[in-house]
Amino acid sequence: MAIKDIFEKLNSIEIDFSGISHWLAKYTFRYSRISLYEDLSGMLNDGINVKRALTHLIDVETDYGKKTGSSATYYICCECLNALNNTGAISSSLKKYIKEDEYQLISSGEIRGDLAGGLVQAIKIVRSRSEMTMTLVMSMIYPSVLVFGCLANMYMVHDTITPVFLSLAPKERWTSSMRLLTDTSGFLIENGTYILCFCIVLFFLIRYSLARYTGPGRQYLDYIPPWSLYKTFNGVSFLFNMASMLSIDIPVAKALERLEKNSTQNRWLLERIKEIRRYVLLGQSLAMAMKSCGYDFPSKLCINKLLLHSENADNALMMSNYADKWLEEAKGKVKSTGVWITVVSALIVFAFIVMMITALYDVSNVLQH
Repeated sequence: MAIKDIFEKLNSIEIDFSGISHWLAKYTFRYSRISLYEDLSGMLNDGINVKRALTHLIDVETDYGKKTGSSATYYICCECLNALNNTGAISSSLKKYIKEDEYQLISSGEIRGDLAGGLVQAIKIVRSRSEMTMTLVMSMIYPSVLVFGCLANMYMVHDTITPVFLSLAPKERWTSSMRLLTDTSGFLIENGTYILCFCIVLFFLIRYSLARYTGPGRQYLDYIPPWSLYKTFNGVSFLFNMASMLSIDIPVAKALERLEKNSTQNRWLLERIKEIRRYVLLGQSLAMAMKSCGYDFPSKLCINKLLLHSENADNALMMSNYADKWLEEAKGKVKSTGVWITVVSALIVFAFIVMMITALYDVSNVLQH
């Protein structure tokens, strides 16, 4: 075959990138979903029905048919519109793209006939999670710089200062501060690879355990970050969902059953909802069932607050208001955690500097003797 024929065949091949574009758009939806939630809830609050609102969003993304839609909003709106035509609800099409707590809030909003309200609650959860994550990331920057600086000094001690100490005096004559400085630096530098691997494995184990690890040991971990933050997010979502369903007179046991069905992928949450539902079926109020199950879920303070109003312990408005307040308090706790991380890392670096200065000062004493 002539080279010219080969080039002609290559030129005639049409490569379809629409599948890749579709996948990328769906993957990036997590970063643009707040905008979609806001636009959709805004139109619903203006009295526009769901189908018309979705159609309008699709028209905007395609410039009313002048271009091919390629954004995450376009593809998700198309799927939502198909789901609406087939099932009468959009939450089922969103389930595979968003977190479980968001899905439950939107689904509960549809159940009570207030999709806009469910979207607003989902926005609160997403924004609060983003704010807390950003707060922790920003609060870790300065401590990370301090720690890396400390490690650089340890490397210098291990590689440069320790040989100098050995050339000046045998190790038997070293002071305790000199031994502590060189031994600490040597241990961390020589075992740095193992320590790094351990930290990476620990990170993935923690992430894996958030939704999967259950049992007595988990109850203690739920008071320690990051498990405590995970408990807070799910607790707030739980209260919002219960408030949504109780507001349209769905029985407590039935509401818990629906949440249980939607939590099959989250063993940790499923364990708590099942136990609460068991006590509700025994005749207890929701607040008393939360206390009886022994998990302190959503939180011990929340349960006590609900028990203070035992006559209307299943009041939907009270739960929703407390969830809002709890979410704001959680943001403050994350900021406090960031401050403590900075303080602790600064103290560690300060202690190393003091240890280094003391060891260098002791060198002169060793030489004099």
